[in-house]
Amino acid sequence: VAELKRAHEEALADMQRLLDVVSEEAECSSMETEAKETELCSARATIAVLKGTVQELQSQVKEKSGEVEARDKALLGADASSQRALEASERALGEAQRRLRASQEETEQVRG
Repeated sequence: VAELKRAHEEALADMQRLLDVVSEEAECSSMETEAKETELCSARATIAVLKGTVQELQSQVKEKSGEVEARDKALLGADASSQRALEASERALGEAQRRLRASQEETEQVRG
């Protein structure tokens, strides 16, 4: 009976050691899971911040694109206006040169 009791106590002690090992492994696993959950939460927060930054940058790009487009249109308009003014000046210059030649011809005829 004593031997049976001793074997039973040894079996209980073995089971307790096994339970302690399993409990320790479960605790480690739980801490690892908690660390991974914290890391995942941090990664999600970083992603949210980055999404916000990307949206802000996209908004700025759109705004700047609109400004550039407006400047391009203004420059094209100014260029077209300058071109028309240049053409008008060239016509006026041509007309003035024609009048000058006519006047010179008249002057030479009067002299002659």
